[in-house]
Amino acid sequence: MYKGPKSKLYSGPNFKKYLAYFGYFIGFVLIIFAINGILESFGIHGISLPLIEWILTILILIWIFITAIQLISFKFFNIPGVYYKRTKFPEALKMIEDAIQILNRLNLKDEPITETIKENIAFLKKQLEKEE
Repeated sequence: MYKGPKSKLYSGPNFKKYLAYFGYFIGFVLIIFAINGILESFGIHGISLPLIEWILTILILIWIFITAIQLISFKFFNIPGVYYKRTKFPEALKMIEDAIQILNRLNLKDEPITETIKENIAFLKKQLEKEE
């Protein structure tokens, strides 16, 4: 989670750094739990084990829930493509019109991609007319 986005081969979701740090914190609590268990086996009384167990369980469930939300948002809302802000619509319109001209020169006027690009041009023109 922490080093994934830095890798060139990784193409999954970019997890927030706080989620990795939260995982480290959970690991720290787990180590305290293990040390406490070792101390109990030697007869040294530490923190109550059920309390640490419940805290650790709740922390792990919270971590799983937050990770699941990020994975779901990546799965359904991270649609690949180029997105333009409203202020960049004129630039996008010019680029898409250039793409249509290239497709026309390649004799791809009747291809489905050409129709999709024409629909995008119509959408952008309508949005620009609304702003004026």
